[in-house]
Amino acid sequence: MTATVPSRIQTEIDPGRSVSSPFLSTAPAGTGLHKLTLLFCLITALATLAVAPYAKIQLQPFRAFSAIYLMLLVTCTSGTVLVLSGQFQISRAPSLLVLLCTYLLVAMLAMAQLLALPGLLGQDPLLPSNLQTLPFLWWSERYALVFGATAYAVLARSKRALSHAHGRTLPLALLATAGLGLGVIAVAALGEPLLPRLLVNQTTYGRSEYGTVASIIVLGLAALGLLVARRPRTALDLTLIAVLWSAELNAVLRFALATERYQVGWYAGQVPGLIAAGLLLVVVLLNVNQFYHQQVVLTTQLDRELAEHVRVEAALRRSNRALSAYSRSLSALVHATEPGETIRRICESIIAEPPYILAWVGVAEDLPGCPIRPLAMVGAATSYLEGLPLSWSADTPFGRGPGGLLIRSGRSMTVADTETDPGFEPWRDRARQHGVRSVAAIP
Repeated sequence: MTATVPSRIQTEIDPGRSVSSPFLSTAPAGTGLHKLTLLFCLITALATLAVAPYAKIQLQPFRAFSAIYLMLLVTCTSGTVLVLSGQFQISRAPSLLVLLCTYLLVAMLAMAQLLALPGLLGQDPLLPSNLQTLPFLWWSERYALVFGATAYAVLARSKRALSHAHGRTLPLALLATAGLGLGVIAVAALGEPLLPRLLVNQTTYGRSEYGTVASIIVLGLAALGLLVARRPRTALDLTLIAVLWSAELNAVLRFALATERYQVGWYAGQVPGLIAAGLLLVVVLLNVNQFYHQQVVLTTQLDRELAEHVRVEAALRRSNRALSAYSRSLSALVHATEPGETIRRICESIIAEPPYILAWVGVAEDLPGCPIRPLAMVGAATSYLEGLPLSWSADTPFGRGPGGLLIRSGRSMTVADTETDPGFEPWRDRARQHGVRSVAAIP
């Protein structure tokens, strides 16, 4: 008996591995990251100690230096805001919202400093300013970073996330932060009588400057203490520790060790400031790259599992069809009254359900050429058998198909794909014309 089925596409994909994709704010900090953070703090501290003896050496004013520094600062902090916004939209962590608002405020104040610099696009600054505008904006930026890191450390202790139902949380938070930033900028630009005397002249610090430095250092150390005390620490915790540590060294070099602007300490202090601004952006971007890479891996894994599920489901359907055909064949044997009718009913029971399009029964004849004579055939592709050369002789190509091999061996034979099976070459074109793609021969 031989049954044929039409073309089917089958996909087999090896199962992959499951992956996890933690965010920077939840990823546990391993031993290696702890050591790296400690090494960073030690190296920057040693560099500060190396510069300290030369901090008060006066250098020539290089006014473009501040503009370059502020441009880099605005770029780094703005990029950090964009990346953290995307992560907050998924994690909905309040601590992450506070941190991105902090960096938005820092970016706004840095931009205001850039616009308040004289000679940027002309002799006059783009933002109305006075002697105290630039230092006031700079210290406001430092306070924003310290208070933001402190708020992050406090809120990060809670595992609660904001509901996705409150879709306006991020826009409202950003709007409030922008309003606060504009208010501080307005005071710095227009409220000279309200501002502390942070500068006596263009280069010399006022007494209020040193009190501000002391408060920033103390508050920064307090924020560092909160982050260091967190258990367990996350990768974001350690990154913020490095950021705050850099900001502390910035304050020490620029104002505690240097007494005037354009001294060695003032210039050197910009380096930790840029590190503080860019470090979080670099780490977050690396985390985003890892996150999306793992999303691709996870998607691939899901595709593999789906393909395997489809394959198993198709195999089960084939098994169920075979069992159903077997059950109907038994029923035909029970109810048939003569051999010819029995054979025909068995063929009908096989093609009763898709995808079988032809079932036939043949007999091996002991005649010259060893032909195979069909006794009964049923299905939509019966014309496939009309005039088809069939033999069970091993000496002819027409005897090397599934029928001939079956008769000589007494075992079931299958052709999974008539387009590629080399033994099916004599009948390939005819099979293609009638839509026959697979063949099974059963004794």
